[in-house]
Amino acid sequence: MDMNRKNDLATRLFAATHSIHSLISRIKEIEEDILTPPIEKISQIKKIRQEMTKVGMEIDSIKAEITLLNRYNVN
Repeated sequence: MDMNRKNDLATRLFAATHSIHSLISRIKEIEEDILTPPIEKISQIKKIRQEMTKVGMEIDSIKAEITLLNRYNVN
C-alpha cells in the first residue's frame, strides 16, 4: 500500500472517529439539559443521529478501501 495513501486513510479514519465521539458528547449534553423542552431535544438528537449515520458510512467506506488496497498489494 502506498504510504501516502495509507496515511491519508488513517487520517480520515481518525477524523471520522473523533467526529463520532464529538456527536455522542453532544447527545449527552442535550439529554442532560433540563431547560430545553423535550420536543426540541428530540429534534436536535435526530439531526445528530443523521450526522452520525453519515460519518458511519464514511468509516465503512474507508474500511472498504483499506481492505481493497490490502488485497491489491497481496496479489
